[in-house]
Amino acid sequence: MRLPCGPRRYLRKESLWSHLDQLVDRTLSYLRQQPRLPDVIHSHYADAGYVGVHLSQLLGVPLVHTGHSLGRCKRQRLLDHGRKAQAIDRQFNFARRIAAEEEVLEHAALVVTSTAQESSEQYGLYDNHQPARIVVVPPGTDTSRFAPPGRAPIPHVPALIDRFFTQPKKPLILAICRPEMRKNLERLVAAYGESPELRARANLAIVAGNRDDIRNLDEAQADVLKDLLLDVDRYDLWGSVALPKQHQPDDIPALYRLAAQRRGVFVNPALTEPFGLTLIEAAASGLPVVATHDGGPLTSLRIAKTACWSIPSTAWTSRAACSTWCRTPCLAALCAAWHQRCGTSLHLGCPCREIPQGGRPGDPP
Repeated sequence: MRLPCGPRRYLRKESLWSHLDQLVDRTLSYLRQQPRLPDVIHSHYADAGYVGVHLSQLLGVPLVHTGHSLGRCKRQRLLDHGRKAQAIDRQFNFARRIAAEEEVLEHAALVVTSTAQESSEQYGLYDNHQPARIVVVPPGTDTSRFAPPGRAPIPHVPALIDRFFTQPKKPLILAICRPEMRKNLERLVAAYGESPELRARANLAIVAGNRDDIRNLDEAQADVLKDLLLDVDRYDLWGSVALPKQHQPDDIPALYRLAAQRRGVFVNPALTEPFGLTLIEAAASGLPVVATHDGGPLTSLRIAKTACWSIPSTAWTSRAACSTWCRTPCLAALCAAWHQRCGTSLHLGCPCREIPQGGRPGDPP
């Protein structure tokens, strides 16, 4: 059921706040016309939480909330990334978002989180944090869709990305995410572009949403994609980097399997990641994964019982120790690229066990 509110034109989610009271009214009217009221209201993200709190109070129905990402955490990461407070508050409406999140925490009967880290550290930043009302429910994945590759060729998907490559059979570094600044894709391209060894050993494929014309996208997404294309040109990566314009949902599992079949690696370069569902999908597909240790990935990948190489968020700004014990040439070259581009240490987990800087697998953390 879709209930209309606000203008007919497309709005960014950060611009929805002024129209949420209208959505409360429309939803309230709809629910009161039904034979019975719902037993529970479940809201996702802060804006839905705002609506959920008001409906819960008006109808006397308990609210269950899943935050997925939190305003205080996102705001701090953007500040750490060098953004100006006034600019990001204007762009992301953080004051209203954080106020809504505080109201949700005060009123919700239950808050669902993905990891213990999210429960204690991320929600712990809020004044109305109530640990007794929080439950951890780790997301799973559909293993009938996400599974390791067999010996048979993978249809269709190779043509999606191989047309970009001069040597398509190289190991594949794969990133799949929305074209958002916080996903840190420009640093991934820079690390790849500044490493002759990595460029010689592997191709890079970035699947960042669908587009027809970048100029028609949301300004923030358009800026990310423009910067990626400019960086590909800056480092002269034509023939080594794929940025496909279109893909279908069923292409995603096949992309994971293709990268695994080509002895590649999946990379989530975000500075922080509340959970990282793509990491679970990649791991279920038999693909080694690289992700930040800031947020939920370490917990998520312990649950998945897979190996991960965890990059601290500070590692993206200076130089990193080179880990010579990576399992594949592609991963060894990837670590060497971090050595050239990034800072602090890489951590190897088997499964997800952190290794001290300068240590080796098996050393105590």
